[in-house]
Amino acid sequence: MRFVHVYPMKPEPDRVRAVAPRHAAYWHGLGLGGPFDDRSGGLISFEADSREEAERLIAADPFVREELLASSSTERWLAVSRRRTGAPATWRRAPDLGVLVRVIR
Repeated sequence: MRFVHVYPMKPEPDRVRAVAPRHAAYWHGLGLGGPFDDRSGGLISFEADSREEAERLIAADPFVREELLASSSTERWLAVSRRRTGAPATWRRAPDLGVLVRVIR
């Protein structure tokens, strides 16, 4: 299952900057995401086998552990991508590589 996690940050830029490298390292290889342009928060899309697993992944995020989020929302996301032909593409975990790969049929 794919989830999307959206989170605005507390207005504590010095603490956010200090923790951001650990946050980025934590999510590296687990999901695709990044900050909003104005650095007020961010969005991460990731795979988990269940909502409970998604919540465990989020709870271990250094931003969460350091209580830097103003709030957050996590939803199951049905991502759809299409080639020019209109055929759907899906994402699959490549266990041997530890990354998600795009599969176009």
